Amino acid sequence: MAGLRFIDLFCGIGGFRFALEELGHACVFSSDDDPHAQKTYSLNFGETPCGDLTEIEASSVASHDVLCAGFPCQPFSKSGAQEGFEDQTRGTLFHDICYLAEKHSPAVLFLENVPNLVAHDNGNTMKVIEARIEEIGYKYWRKIISPHNYGTCQIRKRVYIVCIRNDLVQDFDYTFPKERQFDLDIRTVLDQTADAKYSMNKDEIYSHPSNLTVK
Repeated sequence: MAGLRFIDLFCGIGGFRFALEELGHACVFSSDDDPHAQKTYSLNFGETPCGDLTEIEASSVASHDVLCAGFPCQPFSKSGAQEGFEDQTRGTLFHDICYLAEKHSPAVLFLENVPNLVAHDNGNTMKVIEARIEEIGYKYWRKIISPHNYGTCQIRKRVYIVCIRNDLVQDFDYTFPKERQFDLDIRTVLDQTADAKYSMNKDEIYSHPSNLTVK
């Protein structure tokens, strides 16, 4: 299969991009309005993302096959105020994704958010999202999954929503990769060897309190 063209919205430091480029696909546009994320993204990929998505003209975004968006989770997270769509700064950005999708009609929308998005406002927020996805012409599948069930030493549950344009699916039924149980702990991600300069025993640490200071 030839590589696909994708865009990276709310790109952060590039999680979606790392994965898709490793699979041979090409990023043709990225956007994030956080200056610190922009700086790190630039160091990772050699280009600085565009800023606020709400201020970007749809016509200036390159044509693409896949739209990736880990849209802001704070309005839906249990750790926040859970204002949802009432958060006029971040809660409505899902609709900006849909606007861009309507203008470009990519084959796939690949969306990600916190698991509480599904339960937020007694499920009404998810109903609005699903109805809007259907309205703009996509069939969708969603699932809450965590990387620790796929061999990565991290428990980080997120809801993923895969949307495929109606004219491409017909009787097709998407299935998420099968989850597995892995025997994982921190040792699976640590280097087996390290330069001696990074080694320090307990006596050295406590005999030099300055060693505890991060510079």
